Amino acid sequence: MSFADEPNVPGFIQIEMLTQMFLMTFLTFPENKGKKTSFVSVNNAKFKKKIVPGIKVEIKAELKTYRRGLVIGSSVGYVDGEVACSIELIVARRANSRISFAPTVSKDWIVSFLLAKQLLSH
Repeated sequence: MSFADEPNVPGFIQIEMLTQMFLMTFLTFPENKGKKTSFVSVNNAKFKKKIVPGIKVEIKAELKTYRRGLVIGSSVGYVDGEVACSIELIVARRANSRISFAPTVSKDWIVSFLLAKQLLSH
């Protein structure tokens, strides 16, 4: 969470920005135009340096494997040339895929997300 006296970018938003950049490593291929994705796993999320709103984060994403509709890779966020956050991802490309994922979301997660969203909108 971000507090008025100590602003920071929450971890779930850092994960989202790293994920969005990673998705661009394969969704920009012409054959993937309009394809949908689903998380398979999010691993080794690390937050090494505080990120505050308005700071520039340089993100480098690496596509390691892309086979049979499964995409494996990582993203690293840098602030002033130092690693600030990182994540490893496995994503399924859903269109025309036989792999089907039905994630469940707990009520606790929804409440946490709504609270964070409300705090960030102020």
